[in-house]
Amino acid sequence: MIGALPARPERAALEASAAGLLAAIKEQRSGDEVAAIASDLRRRIVDLYEVRVAPRQAPDVRAAAADFSAQCAICHGAVGRGDGPGAKGLNPPPADLTDAARMGEHSIFGIYNTITLGIKGTAMTGFASLPEAQRWALAFYVGGLATPDAAREQGAALWKRGVGRSELHDLRALVMATPKEVAARSGADAALKQLPLKGLKRIVYVSCHPASLARDAGYLVNERGWKLRAAGVMDMFPHTAHVESIAMFEPRKD
Repeated sequence: MIGALPARPERAALEASAAGLLAAIKEQRSGDEVAAIASDLRRRIVDLYEVRVAPRQAPDVRAAAADFSAQCAICHGAVGRGDGPGAKGLNPPPADLTDAARMGEHSIFGIYNTITLGIKGTAMTGFASLPEAQRWALAFYVGGLATPDAAREQGAALWKRGVGRSELHDLRALVMATPKEVAARSGADAALKQLPLKGLKRIVYVSCHPASLARDAGYLVNERGWKLRAAGVMDMFPHTAHVESIAMFEPRKD
């Protein structure tokens, strides 16, 4: 499919990454490695071909509840567990949209595409006939079904304190990130601010997101009195442009 995209000098690199993704799947490498390769490839395609991947404005998620009841509950059930009256006998069965581990792998953009196009070989049909704004709102609604109320409240409190704002700075960044990726990027921010640093001799920080490292390095150096002693990168996923950033901090003695 990548070969069918408009010719660009960078397309060959995309095709090589796609081949690497297929190889990783066939070799049954870890889910994290396959996900990293796929995520990197997706982002590069979106950036290179300037694909619009975000809603034109913030969706009305509350209104999407009615659409879910009308369009989705027949198979996915009233709360999304995959136990609707139309689910009986379906193979594969409808997805459990309340499964946090499963939904943690899916971005809002991915859910939007599924709602729009459906899934070949399953009973999940596309709803391209729905207006675009409704599909985006439905994607946001579905993406939140696996989140308990307590986690929502905690997330709202962290957001008010500024956690995650540097990474999720606009709708595009928000819909392209999976919950698992957001947790990996933002978790350290919240953890650092609660970590008792007194008595520690050093901190070794490993990040898959350079912006998160820059943010947390600023916090450690400027607010907690630590000093950056060494930094570097490690290429853990050679089939992608993705690298891990590593930094070592020690208490400032001056």
